[in-house]
Amino acid sequence: MIDYKILKQQLELLPQSTVVLIAGHKNADYDSITSCIALAKILSKLGYTAYALIEKADMDKTYWLDTSCVLNTYDENQEFNFIMLDANRKERLGRFEQLFDNARTTICIDHHEGGNNESKYSFIDKDISSTAEIISHLANEIDDPLHNSILDEEISTLLYAGIAADTNSFYKRVTSQTMLVASMLLYHGANGTFAIKNVCKNLCLREATILSKMFNNIQFDSFHYVVLDRHDDFFKDIPYSTIFKKCAAYLYELIDVNVFGLFLIELDGSVSGVLRSNCDINVDGLATEFGGGGHKKAAGFETYESIEVILAKVKSYVQEQM
Repeated sequence: MIDYKILKQQLELLPQSTVVLIAGHKNADYDSITSCIALAKILSKLGYTAYALIEKADMDKTYWLDTSCVLNTYDENQEFNFIMLDANRKERLGRFEQLFDNARTTICIDHHEGGNNESKYSFIDKDISSTAEIISHLANEIDDPLHNSILDEEISTLLYAGIAADTNSFYKRVTSQTMLVASMLLYHGANGTFAIKNVCKNLCLREATILSKMFNNIQFDSFHYVVLDRHDDFFKDIPYSTIFKKCAAYLYELIDVNVFGLFLIELDGSVSGVLRSNCDINVDGLATEFGGGGHKKAAGFETYESIEVILAKVKSYVQEQM
């Protein structure tokens, strides 16, 4: 559990004369992106100069968002504070890890499995649906005398979208508190239909073609999996998020699949992978073996292990857990 009073107090201790940078994990999903932008906007309302750091490769997901507070890079020689959002280890920040190392103060706010001892201050609740839900609770805790509520239509829509994305449209990891938070966000003007449409429901013809190729390439050897290769011209330029977040979401819910793996061989020889469990097998523990992590039911990683080694390790792990 997070003590939101202490989290609020810790944020208030950050000097307003110093820029606050907020970044989530590399290959950012919508929970990471919307939470970072929402927190930047909340802090801006409170008088801070705050920016959400998002990599250029992930900007394709922000076409429907106001990105006036978004930066793709920052001069590390300037003084700043750093909030690591929706990531439990600094290595998951990707190219923003060096900024974390050079920050005056570091704060971690997250909901993934595993603690964080790299940040000066950590606020982690692994039992909550999403980082967007955490930021919603924080916003509810903030008492700003200059506003009736720190939540407005835009911030509420951002947070609603983040929760919807990480719960698969309020389908997984949902608690009664999640629904109360969603109700609160709707009360403050969140456009729920617009949010869910943009993070969960839009699928263009090309994406449908990607999905059909995935379905046609499902293999089984103790677990179900799909291997894609960037050296295939069709997949060469398709964004990570389109493959792993948008299209693959339809495969994760197959009713007769216990453990599912999606692996993408990158041009540099590395392999990006995601693992999903529809049973009691803990895929977070498996992803950790490849330097990744996440949740018991959903985790990801990037590794330079060969695809043959990865498949063998996953097969062995699944057989042992079964």
